[in-house]
Amino acid sequence: ALNRKEGFTNHSHPKLDATVEKAFALWKAGEKVLVFCHYIETGKVLRYRISKRINDFILESVDKRIHDKESKAEDILGSIGKAIDKQKDIIDDFATEIFSSHEEFRGLEKHQADIVDVMRRMIRTHSFVARYIPIEKYMKEKRLTKAILKEAFDKADNSGMTFRALFIEFLTFLANRLERADDFMSALNSIKIGAHFGGESKDSDSTDEHDDEKDDQLNPTVRLVNGSVLPETRNKLMLAFNTPFLPEVLIASAVMAEGVDLHMNCRFIIHHDLSWNPSTLEQRNGRVDRIGAKVEKCCHPIHIYLPYVEATQDEKMFKVV
Repeated sequence: ALNRKEGFTNHSHPKLDATVEKAFALWKAGEKVLVFCHYIETGKVLRYRISKRINDFILESVDKRIHDKESKAEDILGSIGKAIDKQKDIIDDFATEIFSSHEEFRGLEKHQADIVDVMRRMIRTHSFVARYIPIEKYMKEKRLTKAILKEAFDKADNSGMTFRALFIEFLTFLANRLERADDFMSALNSIKIGAHFGGESKDSDSTDEHDDEKDDQLNPTVRLVNGSVLPETRNKLMLAFNTPFLPEVLIASAVMAEGVDLHMNCRFIIHHDLSWNPSTLEQRNGRVDRIGAKVEKCCHPIHIYLPYVEATQDEKMFKVV
C-alpha cells in the first residue's frame, strides 16, 4: 500500500525491524544468516533494509576510526581495496603459507590460483574491511602489511571461529571432495562483488535475481532467492553460501526450504514468516542441521528466531504452531 521509495525510507514495521536488526547483528559478528519469508515483496524489502543497515554501519564504523577528519570513509574503503589489488604479493604469500600448512592441500594445486583470487576479492569488499581490517593500523602504515592481514584473518566470529579457521575448513572440504571443487569454484567466480560503494548489486546480481527496480543501497553480501530465480543461479548461491565468502545473508522462499544444503558456514535461521505446518519449519531448520555443519566445528548450537507481531493474527499463528 506504500509507495516503494517512501515505504522503504520513511516507515517502520515492528517485525521487519526485528528481523533486520537480528540479521544485521549476526552479520556484524561475522556470522552467516538464513532468512525465510513467504511473500516476494517481503523478500525484496528485507533485502533492501538489511543491505541499507549494513551499508550505513560500514560508513559509520570507518568514520569513527578515522582520525584524519579530512578523509572520507568512502575514500578510505576505496584506497584499501586498491592497496589489496596492488599488493598482490602479500596476499599470495599469506595464502601460500596456509596452503603449505596442510599436506592434504597439495591436491588443490590446480585450483589454488582461483581460490586465492576469490579470497583476494573477498577481503577487498567493504563488508570485510569494515569488520576485520584494523583501519587505524592501515592509516598509520599507509599500506597493507602482512601483520594487518594476519590480524584480520585471526579475528573470531560469534562462534569463536576465525576467518583463517573457516578458510582452512573450506580447503579441507575441497581437498576431501575434489570432484566438487570445479562446481564450488565456478559458483564463487560467478559471485561478483561490485566495483564501488553503492550500486554494487547492479554488477553483482544475475539477470534473473531482480526486475527493473534497482537501488544503489543493495549490498552484494545480501542475496534473495525465490521462484523467479533460475535453478542454475539458485545452485550457485547455495554453493557460495556454503563457503566463507559471499553471500553472508541469504533471504529465501520455499524454493530453498527443502532438499538443499546450507549448513557448512551457517547456524542461524530467522523464520520471518511462519507456516501452519510445524514440519515445514523443521524442514527449513534442516538446511543447517546436517552432518558436517558449522555447529560440529564450533560446538555451539543452532539458533532459530521466530519474530511475530504481538496482539495480531501473527501472534495467534506463533502460539498455535
